[in-house]
Amino acid sequence: EEINDKCCLLCTAGPPPCLNRPHVSWTAIVRTVLYVLHRSHKISEYFSMKNDISEFVKNHWEQLGIHRKENQKWRKHILDALSHNDTIFSSGKLTCHQIGMWALLDKDSSPWHDSTTFTRTKRPRLSYSSVSSFPPPSPSSYSSVFSTSLSP
Repeated sequence: EEINDKCCLLCTAGPPPCLNRPHVSWTAIVRTVLYVLHRSHKISEYFSMKNDISEFVKNHWEQLGIHRKENQKWRKHILDALSHNDTIFSSGKLTCHQIGMWALLDKDSSPWHDSTTFTRTKRPRLSYSSVSSFPPPSPSSYSSVFSTSLSP
């Protein structure tokens, strides 16, 4: 069932505050998508990644505040957000007996009224300069390793 843009909450209300950022997280995007889908289809609890979520994202790319060029990796980013945030999203694998079905756990928490931003955090990278600051082992420490003789 297609969503009519005239009653689409994202199209009528505009993007929620969590999407009005320079670097929007995929978790915030997916949470907004599932919230809008749930509000548009109150009888459905779980939505298909392939038929519902992906189609909604494709049709609302700009409204979702995605400031990236559309490429093939965006579906993987969505799946990562869904599968790595089990306090926000629920898989329908057990409930629907299907893979690829997803629900929003808190269907009453509106992205338009919630202050959660779901900021992306970057892990620190180990660089060569940080590794080279450690003192090298002294040559005397090698001698203990090679001090045993191989005499017959």
